[in-house]
Amino acid sequence: MTKYNCEWVKVKKEGDTNGRHWTIYEASLVAEDQTKIDVDTFDKLEAGRDYNGEITVDQKYHTNNFKLAPNPDAMGAKPAWAGKGNAGIKEMAREKNETMVGLADRRENSMTLTASFRDATQENNLYFTLQGRPYTTEEYDKRWLERRAWFKSQMGDLGDITKTKTPDFKNY
Repeated sequence: MTKYNCEWVKVKKEGDTNGRHWTIYEASLVAEDQTKIDVDTFDKLEAGRDYNGEITVDQKYHTNNFKLAPNPDAMGAKPAWAGKGNAGIKEMAREKNETMVGLADRRENSMTLTASFRDATQENNLYFTLQGRPYTTEEYDKRWLERRAWFKSQMGDLGDITKTKTPDFKNY
């Protein structure tokens, strides 16, 4: 790849093909050895900037075409394991495995938490149906939170996911 400085650039032709807009730019490039060449390119160049790329001659249209060199940083920063060969691949596999284990733990916790929601709702509905009396929203919510916390405590330690403390059941 050769380094070129763009002296000027202008739009040569624009169009649409299959719903995609395209633009051909005409530019004057100066190579490192100070040779000037006019080129056509699909890449949007800016006058006064330096570019690495390659000039090819289009045999059909007898034009000089310029193509930018790929930017190695276009994909962003490389992960720490990149460029280390097999050791890097093993490190990446280990990181992926750790991530998958963490995801499985969170999935299990979310299923347990959801089950405690379901069970508390079912138990609460049955309780108030059997009471046979009207109840307030506050009364329903209070009992539901207590029952959910109790069901959650029976299913194992999930940490304090919901910030709900387990109530004292001495009165039940």
